[in-house]
Amino acid sequence: MMTNATARCYHHAIIPYGARMAQVVIRNIDDAVVERLKARAAGEQKSLEQKLREVLADAAQPLPADVMAELARCRAMSPAVPPDAPLAEDFVREIRDA
Repeated sequence: MMTNATARCYHHAIIPYGARMAQVVIRNIDDAVVERLKARAAGEQKSLEQKLREVLADAAQPLPADVMAELARCRAMSPAVPPDAPLAEDFVREIRDA
């Protein structure tokens, strides 16, 4: 029997201080879907939980339109490049040909 003196929680040793992980409960998933995911996970020698984390992470990748909008926002904050400014290729050629 573990007492309070011997029972220890070690999750803090593997999760960085301040890092938070969300938990999601999904109900009413078709049994066939769960079985296919279990088979895929087993085929990759992963747990179902790890496979589901990967599936959700892949599904949550930003959409190309969102990435382009963020790039446009960053570009708008940058000063305009003068039309006669040298290009990076010019610097590379200069160094290469020296």
